[in-house]
Amino acid sequence: MMIKNWLFIRRVSTFLVLFFLSYYSFAEKAINTDSLKRVLSVTNDYKKKIDILNKISDNYINTNSKLFDLYNRQSIALAEQFYYDKGKADAIYLNFITYKIKNDIENALIYLNKAKALYLKCNEKNSYADCLIDEGNILIKKQDLIKATLVLNEARTIYESGGAKNELALLYNTLGSLYSTQNKLTDALRYHEKSLEINKLRKFDIGIAVNYINISNIYKAQKNYLKAKDYIFKALEIKEKLNDKAGIQKCYNNLGVVLMNMGEPAKAIDFHLKALGLAKELKKESDIAMCYINLGYDYLKALNYTKAIEFTLKGLEIAEKNKDIFMIKEADRVLSESYAGMGNYAGAYKYHLLYKQYNDSLVKRNYDKELNEIQVRYETSQKDNQINALQIKSASQQVRLQRTRVYELLFIGLFVIVTVIVLLLYKQSKNNKKIQAKLKEINDIKSAFFANLSHEFRTPLTLMLGPLEKLLEKANNEDKTFLQLIHRNASRLLALDEQLLEFTRIDSGNQKLKLAKGDIGSLISAIAESFMLHAKIKNIQFNQYYPDERIEAIFDPDIVEKVVSNLLSNAIKYTNKGGKVEITIAFIENEFKVQNISFSKLKAIKIDVSDNGQGIPVEKQKEIFERFYQLNNYTSGIYDGYGIGLALVKELIHLHKGQILLKSTEGEGSLFTVLIPIEIDAYSSEEIINVIALKTYDFKSVEIKTNNQEILSTEPIVQVVEAESKNTDKLSLLVVDDNPDMRTYLYEILKDDYHITVATDGGEGLQLALNIQPDLVITDVMMIKMDGIEFCQKLKSNYKTKHIPVIMLTALITLEDKISGLENGADDYMEKPFSSKELIARINNLISQRKFLKELFTKELKLEPKAISISSSDAIFVQKLINIIENNIDNPDLDVEVLASEAALSRSQLHRKVTAITGQSASNFIRIIRIKRSAQMIQLKSGNISEIMYSVGFNNLSYFSKSFKEIYRMTPSEYMTLQQDEHLI
Repeated sequence: MMIKNWLFIRRVSTFLVLFFLSYYSFAEKAINTDSLKRVLSVTNDYKKKIDILNKISDNYINTNSKLFDLYNRQSIALAEQFYYDKGKADAIYLNFITYKIKNDIENALIYLNKAKALYLKCNEKNSYADCLIDEGNILIKKQDLIKATLVLNEARTIYESGGAKNELALLYNTLGSLYSTQNKLTDALRYHEKSLEINKLRKFDIGIAVNYINISNIYKAQKNYLKAKDYIFKALEIKEKLNDKAGIQKCYNNLGVVLMNMGEPAKAIDFHLKALGLAKELKKESDIAMCYINLGYDYLKALNYTKAIEFTLKGLEIAEKNKDIFMIKEADRVLSESYAGMGNYAGAYKYHLLYKQYNDSLVKRNYDKELNEIQVRYETSQKDNQINALQIKSASQQVRLQRTRVYELLFIGLFVIVTVIVLLLYKQSKNNKKIQAKLKEINDIKSAFFANLSHEFRTPLTLMLGPLEKLLEKANNEDKTFLQLIHRNASRLLALDEQLLEFTRIDSGNQKLKLAKGDIGSLISAIAESFMLHAKIKNIQFNQYYPDERIEAIFDPDIVEKVVSNLLSNAIKYTNKGGKVEITIAFIENEFKVQNISFSKLKAIKIDVSDNGQGIPVEKQKEIFERFYQLNNYTSGIYDGYGIGLALVKELIHLHKGQILLKSTEGEGSLFTVLIPIEIDAYSSEEIINVIALKTYDFKSVEIKTNNQEILSTEPIVQVVEAESKNTDKLSLLVVDDNPDMRTYLYEILKDDYHITVATDGGEGLQLALNIQPDLVITDVMMIKMDGIEFCQKLKSNYKTKHIPVIMLTALITLEDKISGLENGADDYMEKPFSSKELIARINNLISQRKFLKELFTKELKLEPKAISISSSDAIFVQKLINIIENNIDNPDLDVEVLASEAALSRSQLHRKVTAITGQSASNFIRIIRIKRSAQMIQLKSGNISEIMYSVGFNNLSYFSKSFKEIYRMTPSEYMTLQQDEHLI
């Protein structure tokens, strides 16, 4: 065995010394004692004086005890005079250091406790924690490890709350060593690693090396020799870099111990020999003795008993000289085992007796020490008990006197509290009853209102649908388009009205089960078949799975039809083209709770409707069965839902004593599972009394819809537009709307006057606008992929399309919505429903305004501001440019660059905008303004041709004449002669 305990104690003390020195090296004095005395003689600040006195005392602490005592007493007296607790505490702490240096532990502790109390009083937490560390180190020396642990942990709490990193590095390492001594290796490792982390941040190599050594010792104690070896090598690397021979020697020695434990005696001997060489060089007898004994142990394990005895005897000689009982004991043990290995049992017995003698001596010494400590604690405890007994006796008399009064107060307080709680509960109960009654009244009124409203809707809807059906029979193809639109949307309103009416019947309790007996599988199969065409149109694979046997059941066919139809409709609606929808029917037994009675096993029909469509976000899955709740329709691309369908499905299933479950993953699809009991035990006697036989149902194929509307291909419309555009001069309009009926309606009312191109969303619309450059765009706001607001922003931010007027059509009718549309570039905003005549009028006005503005600059550009009377952003922009040119018209350097700078635009931006509005390039625009101004000046006889030329910014007469002739078809001289002739006439 190695000299484990002794080695550990040595390493702890080495670590404390190293860290103590490294820590206080940061507080090295910046000024000498003489300069401090000079400052002391001139300062009037008492706090500063006390702090300087303490610094001077600190300078004398190791050199002149008399001067230390003189300045220290002055500091304490002055601090007491001015009640400066911090300064007094610092002075008393210096007294602690002096006694600690003298190794007078008892007096040192007296002064340390005084300093602690003062630091605590003046809330100097870090200084108080420093004192705790000093106290902990003293307790470690006194082997009172439990109390030392408590004290050091109190210091740790203070440092951690204050973020004192440097102090924490030292403290964590001390705690790690302390826990290691108590064999709490997990805690020890944790604190050593914390210390290592801080030292790495500080880049404090000495501390890092010590951390590595201590962590290695813990892994060695845990017999994890590989990790122990790794950390010693890390420490050795730092020690070699620092050229710390003492540290290198200890690393070599530790490596030898670890390698010996790993069963590699040859390598262990090599490192112990290196350690021995350095120990001799450093002339450290204790380290030399330890290396000899370790080498003896290495050779013993290598079965080289002669060498083992040779080295161990050398170590024993030094240990006996130094009277190191622990090392003598270990040497005796190695010699005993070595002689036994050689067969020299007499020698083995001799050293074994010596080993036992020293071992018993150490044990007895430790025992006596522990006994003395226990006796001291016992005597202290006895005194404390006597004092406590007297205090308890005195306190008990006061307690007896106060107890009766406390009981009285408690009784009164409890009575008052209970009375208040009873009154509050009574009042709350009364209020709850009123609220419940009021809520029931409101709910009844609401249900009655919806019921009456639904009935009122049905009469006009019936009067609309009936005549429409007659008109459709006789209508020509042109009229049929509009009539079908009206019929389809009126039918949609009727279906919605029926769902609302169903809710009112459920709420009022008037909705009753109408049970029938028959084959439920056949019914569901018939319903599913009606969706086959719908799935086929969307190219969706629609799979159906039914049991082989006939499923005889009791159920409400109307509820089953509504539930299955709704789930299949949603599945197909939310599944993309080419996707898959499945319906699976199974016959199972399931647990149901009916009328508060639980049935463990009831026969039930299980209906699974699954798809691989868009899926439902997890956070939305709980809400989708709530009434009027809608998903984020902008992302799903479905805008026509009202939050009624699934809520109604849930209500109907619960009415049927069943359950509905949802499993969905966003982007992967959804699975709805419906469980409906089909046994007679699940229903009340009133519900089963009128069970009828199931009728034969013939379901027609459901309307083929996308978003609850008929699929209308946009391709034929586009093709018609392209065909017509080759033969006529109509202006072109781009209609952007994701609703097929709305696209069809707009196409029909506008096709006679304009070329119509349609797009199903903002993204497609933007691409078409870039390609065909329409004269005007009509767009909806709420659309899939890219909505109308974003579409308008991108259209207006692209120089190729920013001049195109935009009209927004939307059902969003608030003022904020309208402002948002106009702020994002819309030229006009119309609310749905709208008049077709009003829409056509607004289209014509916008196109006319844009056409007039362009003609204004391409045909007869005027200079006067009042000639530009169109109230638009383009007109304001052009007038701004004219004003800039007018103000600089005589400047020959006025060009596109200058104009762009004045207009706060880039050259390319200015060119694109001027060209889009006026049909002229930016440079030509400047030239035209100059020429127009020169013509005015000629008319007003403002000078000769040369003077006028220079006043409008031209420098070259021939270029001026050429430019003038391009606009007025004559030279400036000819224009002047013409003006004179007109004047004579």
